[in-house]
Amino acid sequence: MAGELFDSYGRPVVIPVAFDDSSGLTDNFGRPLVVVNAIPLTGGTMTGDLNIGANKIRTSHLTIVEDADGVTLDIMDSGANFRNLQGLNWVIANAGYLKTQDSDGRYFAFGARDTTVNMVEVGRVQGAADPYFRIGRDDTGMSLNTVTDVLVIQSGGGGGNAAAGMGAGIAFNLSNDAHEVEKRGSIDCKLAVATNGGETASIVLNAQAGGTSYPMATFTGAGFYSNNPLILQQNASQSAGVDVISINGYDISAGHRALSIGTEEVVVAAAAGASDVYMPIRWNGVTYKLLLHT
Repeated sequence: MAGELFDSYGRPVVIPVAFDDSSGLTDNFGRPLVVVNAIPLTGGTMTGDLNIGANKIRTSHLTIVEDADGVTLDIMDSGANFRNLQGLNWVIANAGYLKTQDSDGRYFAFGARDTTVNMVEVGRVQGAADPYFRIGRDDTGMSLNTVTDVLVIQSGGGGGNAAAGMGAGIAFNLSNDAHEVEKRGSIDCKLAVATNGGETASIVLNAQAGGTSYPMATFTGAGFYSNNPLILQQNASQSAGVDVISINGYDISAGHRALSIGTEEVVVAAAAGASDVYMPIRWNGVTYKLLLHT
């Protein structure tokens, strides 16, 4: 039969599955048998494929088996619990992905060691009605009365020196009625001053308006020195709303931007005294002179 080995008398030769080709196995005439597709017991290199079909590969404590989905390789312990692979570098093919098991409520976690304590979960991919990616911790190593950084976004220049304007951002990509997914908003943190020891940064909130992205507001560290920590960068007349208060800037005339406020409250007319002064302000879409009484 094709694929079988016979000795010089035509008798089948039984070859062990794990065959050490250095054992000197010979036929009845003392001629060495050439065995292909064998697994070396010690050293050597296997040639050809090892096809185990629906069988398993077992070690002293673990089992490697093909998952029922036909595309996943599972590693389980003697209790059929799924185990982890440690100390490996993963290279994922182009368009490949990591995924949870295809069953409700399944997840996989990212772990890291909490210094001098133990291994903790720092992130999770969770299967749910709306699957999500969670970042953060929930363990006894967390501080209960101070802020703990659970997400660090970093932007460095390697060996290069940063300059004013360098920063890092978080983008929010949303679709539209033409199925185009684009950046609709972002939160940017950038350097205003890059001098070592004198760094000053700002956080900018950006959003699209009419298809174009604009900076809507800036919280600037420079305001710590100039008493101007919040900058409203849009020119908009705020109108009255329900259960809201809106604040912005409005150009009453060229070079004269005023505070623009929208509230449910109406403006009440009052007589002015001789020592009163006024400040223009935009209130519910109408320009008024704010009376400052001394």
